[in-house]
Amino acid sequence: MMKSIRIAIGFALLSGWALSAPAADQPGHVKLQAVGYYQKLTVGKDGTKHTETVPVDHVLPGTDVTWDINYEIIGNQPVTDAVITDPVPAHMDYVGGSAETSKADVTYSVDGGQSFNTPDKLQVKNADGSLRAATPKDYNVIRWVIRGTLQPGAKGTLSFHAVVQ
Repeated sequence: MMKSIRIAIGFALLSGWALSAPAADQPGHVKLQAVGYYQKLTVGKDGTKHTETVPVDHVLPGTDVTWDINYEIIGNQPVTDAVITDPVPAHMDYVGGSAETSKADVTYSVDGGQSFNTPDKLQVKNADGSLRAATPKDYNVIRWVIRGTLQPGAKGTLSFHAVVQ
């Protein structure tokens, strides 16, 4: 019997709005909310299959979870080249290419967010100290830089997939 894994996110970004609204005269900044969900397949008594979107709470190993990072520019100033950084949740493996978007430059970290680079330049150390090319399973933080200027009130969503280990 497979046991389920409870997704427990212990930081503000994945538990709700990370920032409260500033006073109207404060410069613009980004307010974030992350939401996790997956597609659950059920089969009715008559054999018909139904898919429903279910919030992440208890999930089985192998479940592909979609993480949506909703952003909003708050304050009275626009934000240029907004940077949004989000960790891949513990006990999950990033699905390669799933964070790519036409509106942002995406880089990844394999060292907990200390440095970021494109997949072709990321390396990790083997147990013997030698280096190997990183794979998507090695990525532990994702960073999007939204190109251009976002005006106050602008909203959008970035997303990625990760599979429960």
